[in-house]
Amino acid sequence: GISGEEVKGHLHPLSHGCGKTFP
Repeated sequence: GISGEEVKGHLHPLSHGCGKTFP
C-alpha cells in the first residue's frame, strides 16, 4: 500500500497497488 497500513492481512482503502487492497 501507499497510504494504508496492513490490517489482518488486508490493507486500508487508502492503499493502492498491493494486491490485497479494498475496492
